[in-house]
Amino acid sequence: MMVQQAPQSARYQPPVYRNCYSTVIRAVDARYDIRGYLLAELVMLCLKNRATVPLSRRAYYERFVQP
Repeated sequence: MMVQQAPQSARYQPPVYRNCYSTVIRAVDARYDIRGYLLAELVMLCLKNRATVPLSRRAYYERFVQP
């Protein structure tokens, strides 16, 4: 008899990812003036790409984020 696993929810995120996300959001929000939705997108993108913004997306974010 084969045991079936319940499918993971698409909304489920491991606690480590959520903790990293929360820590980065708080630190960046306190230091830079950037809109919330852009900050959230940028942080998620960086967490997925080993703390870097892909070259293909840099031009887009450079318009909104000051160096």
